[in-house]
Amino acid sequence: MIDTYINIDDYAEGSMRPQIDAFFCTQYGEKGLVYASNMIERGGTIVLFQSIANEPVVSIDYNKVHYKEIKIHGSIAHTKRNFQDAVSFVSRHNDLYKILSLKIYSKKEHLAAFQESITHKFNRVAISFG
Repeated sequence: MIDTYINIDDYAEGSMRPQIDAFFCTQYGEKGLVYASNMIERGGTIVLFQSIANEPVVSIDYNKVHYKEIKIHGSIAHTKRNFQDAVSFVSRHNDLYKILSLKIYSKKEHLAAFQESITHKFNRVAISFG
């Protein structure tokens, strides 16, 4: 199978949207997440992961996308800004995600937030102290 590389900017208006069930990267901050949300049909799923180091592309295997299995090539290259943008976007648009459990704690409640985040109720946790 041949991987096709896609530049996130090609999706700005959703005009090049392949049939995908998930989209990916926080490297592009809120901009990338907005584009991802625009591409997902009702009932779809958005999967967030860190980012691709130093490359403005993501690799998608279209054969697997056809069967709604997404192949993502990436590496951990997360910046504070990427993370803050992702948390901010998800916090403002949590109605887009059916399975998202959103809890917001103040800075003064950081210990309570940490204690809850390490329970079995959560498998992904985003904490921003910004």
